Amino acid sequence: MQILSGREPTYNIPHKVLINNLNINAIGIDLGMTRCCVAVYRKDRFELVAIDNSERQLPTYVSFKENKPICGELAFNQLHLYANSTVFDMKRIIGRNLDDIEINSIWPFEVTKSDNNEKSMIRVQGYDGNIVEKRPEEVSAILLKHIKQKIEEFQGRKLDEVVITIPVAFNVDQKIATHVGADLAGFKTVHLLEEPIAASIAYFVDRPIPSNFNLLLFDLGGGTLDLCIFKVEKNNLKIIAIDGDSHLGGRDFDVIFLDVSDFDPKIDEFLTVTRQEFEKMAEPILDRIQEILKQTFSKTNIYASDINKVLLVGGGCRMPMVKSLIHDTFTKAEHFCDKNPDEMVAIGAAYYSSFIMSKNDSTACNIM
Repeated sequence: MQILSGREPTYNIPHKVLINNLNINAIGIDLGMTRCCVAVYRKDRFELVAIDNSERQLPTYVSFKENKPICGELAFNQLHLYANSTVFDMKRIIGRNLDDIEINSIWPFEVTKSDNNEKSMIRVQGYDGNIVEKRPEEVSAILLKHIKQKIEEFQGRKLDEVVITIPVAFNVDQKIATHVGADLAGFKTVHLLEEPIAASIAYFVDRPIPSNFNLLLFDLGGGTLDLCIFKVEKNNLKIIAIDGDSHLGGRDFDVIFLDVSDFDPKIDEFLTVTRQEFEKMAEPILDRIQEILKQTFSKTNIYASDINKVLLVGGGCRMPMVKSLIHDTFTKAEHFCDKNPDEMVAIGAAYYSSFIMSKNDSTACNIM
């Protein structure tokens, strides 16, 4: 996975890495907006870690309801009881100036401006009723430190080096803030890898690769949409165009139900919505996805009909309406969606981690 010379970033597509050095502790973290996913190299294979003995997807929630912050499944499950003490959606806040943040009406916490600059701060109710004020980097660090401790317990050894994935739409400030959060969590060496690259590694690492074709990677996660058009030639992956929206993701489909005015929780025990009704309500989001697709292709000299393969990544790609939209747009392409599309990024990050650690190559790509 070395960046080669040229105007556009180009990557070698790695073959499956065989690690002979047992001291290599390869870790990849997909730090998602709604859930995190962690993959590690363990014994002779890569596997996903069930943090806190939960599902392999750890909710990206931090609660300050107790003296010591709690994270993940426990914080998520107690959200209805301690909403005013819980923070989430950090991916839409970290590294941003307050004026650039779209305040979500469902957030139970307050986003304010820092005293000494334009950066944002989080204000939330603490365990003793007092207000807790944290920088987004500090909230991210709490979650990452929790993940780090659990991985160390799982692996049975200390963890110093890590690959953390980021959206392709992240700007420099967002990348720096993510790095700072990882530093505060106790990581000594941090590599940031863009999510489309990680997902592509996971896809290609153990598959035969045609000599020449165009690939679209469509990544709809909990909080962000990433699009990347690649040209694959002679085992090299060349980025043709990247685009995305860091304010569009699965969370926005959830918000549709929060905007239903006819539902009274005091009277109605359940909210019944048919698939057709849900898809009708989601039309503005699908239209926005179409706009971003058009915007991405406008940066290139290729068309939708030129795409040979489409790789669907992220939990949002489980929705039939999203799959249908992409199929109808790229009718000539071969479409691939893993049975667990929201785990591909973490797997790719772990492969990348094993590559840079086993090679110990100064030219290995540390995307910042």
